[in-house]
Amino acid sequence: MRHLLHPLFLALLAKAQKVGDLQEEVHPKLSWKRCTSSAACETVQGEITVDAEYRWLHLVDDYHSCFENQQWQADQCNSTQSCTERCALDGAYYPGYGIAATGDALSQSYYTPIDFGRSFNSRVFLMEGGGDRYQTFTLLGNELAFDVDLSTMACGLNGALRFLAMDADGGMERFPGNEAGARFVGGQANFEGWTPSPWDPVRGEGNLGACCPEFDVWNSNSQAFQTTSKLCRARVNSYTVCANGEFCMLERLPMCDKDGCDYNPYRLGVTDFYGPGKTVDTTKKFTVVTRFAADKITKFFVQDGVKIETPAPATAGIPDGDDLSKEYCRAKASVFQERDFFEEFGGFSRQSDMLSRPMVMALSIQDDYYAWNTWLDSTYPANSGDFPGRTRGPCPWEQNDPNSPDRQLDWYKAKVAWSNIRFGPIGSTVAV
Repeated sequence: MRHLLHPLFLALLAKAQKVGDLQEEVHPKLSWKRCTSSAACETVQGEITVDAEYRWLHLVDDYHSCFENQQWQADQCNSTQSCTERCALDGAYYPGYGIAATGDALSQSYYTPIDFGRSFNSRVFLMEGGGDRYQTFTLLGNELAFDVDLSTMACGLNGALRFLAMDADGGMERFPGNEAGARFVGGQANFEGWTPSPWDPVRGEGNLGACCPEFDVWNSNSQAFQTTSKLCRARVNSYTVCANGEFCMLERLPMCDKDGCDYNPYRLGVTDFYGPGKTVDTTKKFTVVTRFAADKITKFFVQDGVKIETPAPATAGIPDGDDLSKEYCRAKASVFQERDFFEEFGGFSRQSDMLSRPMVMALSIQDDYYAWNTWLDSTYPANSGDFPGRTRGPCPWEQNDPNSPDRQLDWYKAKVAWSNIRFGPIGSTVAV
């Protein structure tokens, strides 16, 4: 669940990020539906933009890269300020990232061969039509529905749909001089104390980082899924900065909850609900519906025209309900012998504050070189013995290793296909 720091971090921190003009930025179009009832949904014409992490960063008006082979190029820039001011984020060629959008459908491939190289992973943000602002959603009192096909998503990968507390304009108003904004998902250079990761061939760690409140509607592959609410101590529509290596190494702590309150049926003892050939059969497309009430978050599925309720936990001591509620979060932390950071960071009161403010949608397909996504679909921590709640899914943890040649063969075929995104008041997006 730990993410390495990126060479560029959140658009919220952008202060003077430059924009290049060597590759034209043309956002793929992606439509979605705004509903008032199941029979009354209007189509909204939107766009997507790829995260700055995946963009080419080069000198302004020059082809020389500022960041290559996990390293800042010191002959191009030699400080956070100089790299931010001298280097430009360029436009993206979306097919080169394995990203394709048509109508209301978006697909993200894990592996994409390109000229003189290859690309892995992607994360995109949904934008308003016109491409200068993120599309925002106020979740409280509403529901989100989407169709997803992740039949090729093997153990160790994560196809995720998340909501983040980000500025709709990408920080352009708060940080004058930020040219990138939402259009390029701009950021500030993370030069200070930069160290290449010893296990991740692309990323590294630096002394600058940021985190913000987020709600993970959907972390998933074909073997397991998880829903998680992650809070921060700061204002719910803000972000928290870490400014030294030790602080940043803690990922989101101490200002943000790194694990959150999570709901994963497999972890809760229901091992026959989700997966190939199971109640929710992941060899086929299905619909996920998530409802955001003030006192609980609920989820159900629709497959082959049949509504499938999320099962109640089968773990003693955890309430017999199928929702993420105050009682559930407290009981889960106690039964699984976890420190209840969710409650310490404000619990459901803070979550309601977060969900009552506009948030930005991010969709991604990602590997995990630190924890191998074992927190999603395997045993985590791997050496935790019989610790309660350690089993998150059926995947043998050794087989989640991103460096395994056998695993890479499976992953090279993987993609997640999203479609038919709908949003509106509770009860408005599906009729089953």
